[in-house]
Amino acid sequence: MRFKIFVFFIVFLNFILSVYADEYYHVYNVYITGNKITRDKVILQELNIKPNDSILKSETQVILQKARNRIYNLELFNEVKVTLQKRSIDTNLVIIDVIVTERWYIWPVPVFELRDRNLNIWWQHKSLKRVTYGITGGVENFRGRNETVGISLTQGYSKAAIFFYDVPNLNYKHRIGFNFLCSYSERKEVVYSTAEGKEQFFRQKTQASRFYRGIRLDFSKRITLLRKLDGYIHYRNFSVSDSVLMLNSMYLLRKKYLNYLKMGIKYTDNHVDILEYPLKGYFYTIEATDLGILSNTFHAVKFKLNYQLYGRLSGKRHFWKYEGLFSGITAKNLPFEEYIFMGYDHVIRGNEYYVQQGHANTLHSLEYRYVIMKRRLYPMKWIPIRQFRDLPWAMYFTTFYDIGYTYSRINVNNPMNNRWLYGYGAGLNILAPYGTVIKVDRSWNQYNESAWYITVKVNFN
Repeated sequence: MRFKIFVFFIVFLNFILSVYADEYYHVYNVYITGNKITRDKVILQELNIKPNDSILKSETQVILQKARNRIYNLELFNEVKVTLQKRSIDTNLVIIDVIVTERWYIWPVPVFELRDRNLNIWWQHKSLKRVTYGITGGVENFRGRNETVGISLTQGYSKAAIFFYDVPNLNYKHRIGFNFLCSYSERKEVVYSTAEGKEQFFRQKTQASRFYRGIRLDFSKRITLLRKLDGYIHYRNFSVSDSVLMLNSMYLLRKKYLNYLKMGIKYTDNHVDILEYPLKGYFYTIEATDLGILSNTFHAVKFKLNYQLYGRLSGKRHFWKYEGLFSGITAKNLPFEEYIFMGYDHVIRGNEYYVQQGHANTLHSLEYRYVIMKRRLYPMKWIPIRQFRDLPWAMYFTTFYDIGYTYSRINVNNPMNNRWLYGYGAGLNILAPYGTVIKVDRSWNQYNESAWYITVKVNFN
C-alpha cells in the first residue's frame, strides 16, 4: 500500500512539474549589447528579470515591455530592445537579450533663456535685456554610471554660476544616490511683488538689486524599482538693495539680508510607461518641507501632492491624461520667493499671461491625446556620429481643460486669487530626440481671452 502511495506521489509530482515547465520560461542568462560607455550594472539594476528567474509564458510580452520601458526611462539611450531567445528548440531555457543605442553624453550647450515665464510675455516687449545667455557644459552618464556633472556660466539678465554633480547610484546594493548643487546669481532686475495678476518689476541701471547664494544636498533611496524616497537640505542666502525694500518691505521680511535652511522629504511612486511623454500608467509624489530652520525671522511647513493618471480610451491612437495638484504652506508672512505661485512650474492653460501668489493652490487638468505619428526611430545613416543616426520622433494632437484655485491670506492686489480660474483649448505636441517636447497650443480662459502658446521642455540634467 505504501509503495502504491509512493508511486502515485512520484507520478503526480512529475505531472505538476511538467505542467509548470510548459507554462513557464526559465531564464538561463541575460546578455547586454550596444553599451560602449554604460556599465552593465546600470542596466541590470533596472531590469526586473534575472538569471534563474521563471517567466509565465502568457505574460512574456508584458514583462519584456515593462523591462524595456524601465531601461529607456534612464534617459541614456535613443532606443532599447528587450527580446527573448530560446537556448535550444526542445527546452524552456531562454536567454534575455538587451540591445541599447546610446545617446550623446557630452554637452557644451549655449544658453539663451528668456526671463519671462513664456514666449508670449517676452514677445510683448522683445527686449534683449530680459535674456540670459552663456554656456552650460555637462557630461551625462559620467564614468558610464549614469552620473551627471556640469557647470553653467551665464550673463545678461542673470549673472550666475552653477556647479552640479548627480550620482544616482552611490551604492548599488542599497540603491542610494547623492546630488550636490552649488549656485550664485545676481540680477539688476527683480520681481518684488504681484498685482492684478501680473509680476511687478524693479530694475537698477548700474548695480545688481538682488543676490543669491545657495548650496543643496540631496540623498535618495530606491525602495523598489518604481518607488523612491528623496531627502534634501538646502541653504539659501538672499540680499537685496534698499530700493527693493522701499517698494516691498516684506520681500525679505523687513530685512536686507536673509539666510535660512530648508529640509524636505519626497516620496515618488512611478508606474508610467515612458517618462518623457507617458501614455499609460500612473505617477504621484508626496513632498513635505520645513523652512526657516535656524532662523529667528520665520518658520513654515510646506506640503505638496501631485498625481498623474494615464490610460487608453480605445484603439491604438486614443489616450487620456488626468493631473491633480495640491500644495500649501503654513506661515502667513514669508520671504517673497517662498510663497506658492501659479503660473511658473504649474500653469492653468489659457492663463499664461497671469500669475497668482498665495498660501495654497490646487490644479486639475484633463487631457485627450490622439496619436498622429507613433513614436519610432528615423534612421539618418548619412550622419557621421552614431549617436545621432537613429533618433525618435512622435506627434500628438491634444485637447484639454484646466481648472485651478489659489488661496491667499494676505492682502495681495490680485482679483485672480481666492477664485476658480479655468482654461481650455487644443494643441499639437511633438516629441523630439533627447527628451525634448515641443507644445503648440491654442487656448481660452475665463475672460474669453485666447492666444497661441509655444512651450519647449528640454530634458538636460
